[in-house]
Amino acid sequence: MLGRLSPQSAEEQEAVQAAGLDTRQILACGELISCNEIVFSATGITDGALLFGVHYHGEEAKTESLVLRGQTGTRRFICAEHRLNPTSGAPDRA
Repeated sequence: MLGRLSPQSAEEQEAVQAAGLDTRQILACGELISCNEIVFSATGITDGALLFGVHYHGEEAKTESLVLRGQTGTRRFICAEHRLNPTSGAPDRA
């Protein structure tokens, strides 16, 4: 895994500069993460090699996500169905 700092605001840019970091430097996994107490998650937006993107089916959307836990090595693939109009078809709670 590789990454690079990409400040999204003037405040973040100032924090990067204050820490003496370089936004042009490509960071390797060991520079990004220094322990195994980490959780990584990603949800597909468009179809890709690792995850399917969001797919719409009438009043619902389906998503696929991946969650990794460093401490245990657990990988979870999550397929979720989201109601786009959560009040339609919901039972009346009166």
